[in-house]
Amino acid sequence: RDYRGGGRQSARETASRVGAGAVARKVLNHLVPGGVTVRAAMIQMGPHAIDRARWDWSACEQNPFWCPDPQTAERWGDYLEGVRKAGSSTGAIIEVLAEGVPPGWGAPL
Repeated sequence: RDYRGGGRQSARETASRVGAGAVARKVLNHLVPGGVTVRAAMIQMGPHAIDRARWDWSACEQNPFWCPDPQTAERWGDYLEGVRKAGSSTGAIIEVLAEGVPPGWGAPL
C-alpha cells in the first residue's frame, strides 16, 4: 500500500463522486414525483451516542460533526480533543436516511 495515500479516498476520486452525486440528485428529482431525499447524520462517536428524543435535522449543519443532537455535539468536541491528545483514534456511526425511493431501485453494495 502506498503511504502517500490515493485509491478510493484520493481527492481526484472523491471529486468525481461528488460531481456524479450532484448530477444524480438533479436527475432523480426530475424523474421521481416529489423527488428523492438522502440525508445523513453522525449518531455515535466512540461510546457516546445521541439522545434520539432530541433529534433535529436542522442542527446537523450547525456543528462540525453533522450531529442531530446539539447537546451531544458539544460533548463530542471535548471527547475528540481528549482522544487526539492521547494520540489515539475513535470510531463513529453514521445513519443515512433515503426518502422517496421507489420500490425495487438499487442493490446493496
